[in-house]
Amino acid sequence: MPTRLSSLFRNLLLAALTLPGLSLAAGNETAYILQDAQRCLLLFAATGDEHFLRSLPSLAERYEKQLADQPGATAMSLWNVWLLHQKSVADARAHYAPGSPQLLDAVRQAGKAVDLLPRFLPVVQDETPPTLTENLRQLALLEAQGANQKLLGGDEQARREAIAGLQGRIEEQLTALPASPENEALRSHWRYLRLSEHESATLLYPFNAQLEYLLARLND
Repeated sequence: MPTRLSSLFRNLLLAALTLPGLSLAAGNETAYILQDAQRCLLLFAATGDEHFLRSLPSLAERYEKQLADQPGATAMSLWNVWLLHQKSVADARAHYAPGSPQLLDAVRQAGKAVDLLPRFLPVVQDETPPTLTENLRQLALLEAQGANQKLLGGDEQARREAIAGLQGRIEEQLTALPASPENEALRSHWRYLRLSEHESATLLYPFNAQLEYLLARLND
């Protein structure tokens, strides 16, 4: 059965697909990895700290493994998308300066690379609500985008409303998990993550640390 990518993530990141209920299939892990790479770039753009780029080599390995079962032409196209994104990362590193036109251009080019992904992955009709993992990834991306509000612009109020909605859905999903030490640990780390989300600005280091913990445990 085809796997999927939630329609919210599609609408948020992959603007080339806009029809309700359509989701990427048979390659959602590929899209998740690219989404994680984009989050790393945005966190770097917001801070200038290459700590946020350290996971890119392992993400590249995971991305490449996802292409093994793809037809040759599709695999090549998907790999080219990754290379385009990583060129933008390299440009951001080479020309980093807060608010610089070169940094803005690099981040925008990375976003364009992400937008190419739906062209090479199949699409299915799917009305299933986003999973807890998907909602966490969407929240992380919105927070990383918000950290670059001065650089990227955009509708800040809409972003805040989307974040509030995601926070509520994640809270409900975590509350619904059965009682167990493992699930209580997830809820505890979520509470720490929420403490990092100040109204004035999100504390990116503790936020990202808690997010990485949650994603790692949910993917076990």
